[in-house]
Amino acid sequence: MMHWPQFFLTLWTREANSAFYLFLLHVWVALGTTPGIIRGLSLLFSVATIPVIYALGERLFGRVTGLLAAWFLAINAFHIRYAQEARGYTLVAFFAVVATWLLVRNMEEPASAKWGLYTAACAAAVYSHLFGLLVVMVHVLWIANSHRSGLPLRQFWRSLFWFFCALIPLAAFTLKARTSTVNWIGPTEPTLILKLGEEIAGNWGFRLVSVEAFAITVAAICAWRRLRGTDCRWNGWNYTLLFIWLFVPPALTIAVSWLHPVFLPRYLIICLPASILLVACGVARLRPRVIALALCVSISAFSLLGTIAYYHHDFDLTRDRWIAASSYVLDHAQPGDGAYFYTRMGRVPFEYYRSQRHPVPAWPQTLMSGNGDGLTWQDFDSVPIGESLRDAHPSGDRVWLILQFDTLPNGLPDRGSTFLRGYYGHGRHLMETKRFVGVTVLLFAREPGETAEATATNRFTATHF
Repeated sequence: MMHWPQFFLTLWTREANSAFYLFLLHVWVALGTTPGIIRGLSLLFSVATIPVIYALGERLFGRVTGLLAAWFLAINAFHIRYAQEARGYTLVAFFAVVATWLLVRNMEEPASAKWGLYTAACAAAVYSHLFGLLVVMVHVLWIANSHRSGLPLRQFWRSLFWFFCALIPLAAFTLKARTSTVNWIGPTEPTLILKLGEEIAGNWGFRLVSVEAFAITVAAICAWRRLRGTDCRWNGWNYTLLFIWLFVPPALTIAVSWLHPVFLPRYLIICLPASILLVACGVARLRPRVIALALCVSISAFSLLGTIAYYHHDFDLTRDRWIAASSYVLDHAQPGDGAYFYTRMGRVPFEYYRSQRHPVPAWPQTLMSGNGDGLTWQDFDSVPIGESLRDAHPSGDRVWLILQFDTLPNGLPDRGSTFLRGYYGHGRHLMETKRFVGVTVLLFAREPGETAEATATNRFTATHF
């Protein structure tokens, strides 16, 4: 496990986007470091979101809507998929629902409002993932769009002031990093937007999207009727909140992506609770009840099928097969072997799977200088290849070159990958090539009796890369 000083350096140099989740995970792994325990933190917050979304649905629309929302969320494949990912997506979704529930409660019951808790929940959402800021923007738009008298607006704006004060460290990191941490995101294609709708619906294609869209349409009709009325205590605000929550974050993300791509379906998991609540509201409001029951059964059946389909074939992203690549290298490594990672962060999963072996294998040793035996903040930092090679430890007769994100759109190796193949292949032979999903492993080795006469030449070459 990374020591605390190195952990905080890593947050500052690379991973501040998910700082709160990583902090909790760093504490959580005291329970163990098996994959199940590590993923258990995401599962914990995924399960915790279910009663909170019930509480929000009950407060906005009544008990039936709350129960339906809790059920639909519990069987939603998108929700289940990220409950098993060691990332902060379920954490940001949890705090998005908590913050929204607190806001609605504070507006309804200003005498017993908990504005400090609301501020803390908003800050926790953003420190779990930067897209949590979009949830706070939804809250601002909702309040700005309200026309109800007697709202505690002064307290709301004061809580936002303290919220933005809490974000100063994160803002400093963002200005320092600029866009380097999202440079890998591709352009926003129309198919990606359609994919977002399908995945939020629950991963069962057009049929599930259709029945949920029908339920949301019913909710929209109810919203229109309430907005036209004058005797409702919320006068349609509850619907307005959810529709802003569902549509504004994706729209803003698409707009920003015209300048720099930031659109990924999993980032917009913050919109899943709004979708679930609107579907639940539509089912609860539909008449006659027999049609509502049929709609509920259809959504439930398709959602369960979508979840089963997820367990047969993953969606949203391709999981790099680091476990297979790491096992192959560790099973075939010999004393004196070295390993160089084209992407420095590739060392992180490799070292994790090494640590799960008993006894822990000593070989291959990492060639990158300054990293030592344990992980440091440098393993999360981007360093030019030339600089990394100049500082690298001397390599022996056998070198494992572990490549990730090294191909051009046409499938050929990029310039850095080509250079490294030549650098470690000079004076050695390419003995093995193994390709795994997202990872390529090359073994360069000298034949018995061959010498390391190319080392000095290679170091000179590295200074000119």
